[in-house]
Amino acid sequence: MHVLGTRSREIGALHWSVAMLVWICFGGIAVGQQIVASRGDATVLIEPYAANVVRVSLSLRRNDALAGPGYGISAKAAGAGWVTESTEGGDALRSSRMVVTVAPAGRRGPESVAGVKGTQADIAKFFNGSTPGVRISIRTPEGASLLEMQGWQMSVPNHKDGNADILYDRRPKDAPFFQVGATFASPKDEHYYGLGQNQEGYLDRRGHVVRCAHDYNAPAGQSVCVPFLVTNKGYGIVWDNPSATTVSFGFNDVTRWTSDVGQRVSFFVIAGKTYDEIYAGYRLLTGDVPMLPKSAYGYIQCKQRYTSQEEVMAVARGYRARHLPIDDLVIDWFHYTKMGEMDMDPARWPDPIAMNEQLHAMNFHTMISVWPRFVPESRYYETVLKNGWFEALADGTPTNGLPYDRAGSDIDSTNPAAAKWFWGL
Repeated sequence: MHVLGTRSREIGALHWSVAMLVWICFGGIAVGQQIVASRGDATVLIEPYAANVVRVSLSLRRNDALAGPGYGISAKAAGAGWVTESTEGGDALRSSRMVVTVAPAGRRGPESVAGVKGTQADIAKFFNGSTPGVRISIRTPEGASLLEMQGWQMSVPNHKDGNADILYDRRPKDAPFFQVGATFASPKDEHYYGLGQNQEGYLDRRGHVVRCAHDYNAPAGQSVCVPFLVTNKGYGIVWDNPSATTVSFGFNDVTRWTSDVGQRVSFFVIAGKTYDEIYAGYRLLTGDVPMLPKSAYGYIQCKQRYTSQEEVMAVARGYRARHLPIDDLVIDWFHYTKMGEMDMDPARWPDPIAMNEQLHAMNFHTMISVWPRFVPESRYYETVLKNGWFEALADGTPTNGLPYDRAGSDIDSTNPAAAKWFWGL
């Protein structure tokens, strides 16, 4: 038994050595339950967050590819139940729910790029871009395709592409600017839903282009994009890059994501047998959202705007006299003495405490519209300016909208210290 046990260990060690040799030859390294692979000048990271949630990150800059996710992701990587493997088909990471495979270097599909000849080879000399081919497939363990990344891009903004002007926005302390993006196969029967508040009048994104950003002047009304969508193919995707991003869905059987600025391509894929399971994956990544106060689920009355305490009380009495159901009244902007004062103008709102007591007695709740903007004459402007908490141009000048916009400068709520101060105030 002792001899057999020793022999088994020797054979096991041999198998391990061969497996590692195959793995290294294909350019992959297993680090815990993740893949770090080289494809030409690109570094590819495949990192699991749950049995059905995986992150893909790739960049020409190795440290950027291996860096953690960006704004809004609170979950930590979790590789329990995942195993790595390497075959002729590429480097793979497998769980009970997903199989993620990075194709071998030089392989963009069934054919090797090395086999391209003639005109296509001549075109490739000049116009194949700066990124080496990386192809990533995500499937179920049963073999059903969820998502196929066919290509990606990472280029310095330039005059040929017409995006060089964005380099003027780069501050000295900022990381280098690149335009980054990825291209995915889009089967003809795939449909896409989500991306937050976009008011163009259609639910299915297929055959449309969405500018994923906060656009106050969008043609159909203010657009507030959330870079998360679900599909009818059993997965959702979270685009992990805080930059204005253009997404074109299903044109020529391809879906393309392109961010104006980034240092890497990073996205999460969530597999789900139901939409609820996909949404649960999104919640895992971004954290739990507290339930709103009960009154917020009823009817909320808001207009632009109630100008005084007297007007609000008259409206409230009118609703109750007509026995109309309403739960919340919203006191919108310019209730303050100056933009950024965080007060209520006593000339128009002489006793807000008494007003709220009366409204509560009538079963009303109130909401207030808080604007994160400060005019130079306001009492907090110098504090925000001194601490560097304003959104600013490359030269440090606080942004304040268009030249005729005199509503003050915006606080940078992505700065943790600024956000904490503003919330407390």
